[in-house]
Amino acid sequence: MERLLTFRFRKPALSPAPRYSILFRAWTPQASKPLLVTSSIRRALLVAVAGLAYFASAAAVTDGALRLTAKVGDVRKYKLTAAVKFQDQDLAVTGGVNVKVMRVDDAGLITVQVTATSTQAKGGDQPIPVQDSPALVEVFKPDGTLSELRGENASQTAYRLETLTSVKLPAFPLEKDKTWTWDIFPNPKVGIQKATIDYKVLGEEIVAGIATWKVSRAIKETEGDSPATGDGTVWINKRDGTLVKQVDVWKNAPIPNAQSPVDGTFTLELQPPA
Repeated sequence: MERLLTFRFRKPALSPAPRYSILFRAWTPQASKPLLVTSSIRRALLVAVAGLAYFASAAAVTDGALRLTAKVGDVRKYKLTAAVKFQDQDLAVTGGVNVKVMRVDDAGLITVQVTATSTQAKGGDQPIPVQDSPALVEVFKPDGTLSELRGENASQTAYRLETLTSVKLPAFPLEKDKTWTWDIFPNPKVGIQKATIDYKVLGEEIVAGIATWKVSRAIKETEGDSPATGDGTVWINKRDGTLVKQVDVWKNAPIPNAQSPVDGTFTLELQPPA
């Protein structure tokens, strides 16, 4: 689940700035106030973004199938790095992503609050001052898919990106070479477009001292003027279903309020407890 985040950029002193419209609020020469642009990754990028991190208890396996559970108050911290190209400009973003479990209901829906911290950005060699944006609230189902977004940045495009960067867990036990496909049905009300995501278990791997399933995913929208595609890998905690690491390479990533789609690579990595 990649996490959608937003940032607010201010105009650099005594220097020109192109229109930066990726995963953040960007100052542009044509506007006197920031443009709202969200980023993820699952999630995160936040995307992942991107749904991304879950806070599971020890009992996250049901009938052999991995499922997400959570405890209210649990917090996980991730490191986000993004290298993107937008309107012929190379942009780099680094920072932290904190995810806190706010609520778990009787149906297993998990409500989390996602917050960006210590965000830094550069356009080419030019540093860009950044102010972190308000948190985004996300609700996920036990199978890892997005149920709802809340907050000022919960736009239709945000729904679209968050859905694409969610990891839908299958109804069968994971093992090497297992494959499955998630057919995403369009929902014009919230902005979701028709898409497919193909998953394959590449094997088992220890990442940051945690036993994980290494899973590839191929994301492909099948409608729209600029359908998004992405190829990535997610590392999922074998015990509780939480995200340990995620790397996605995007073409035509849907970024809210951007004047055109965005290409780039987004990486999200779980950080050890302080």
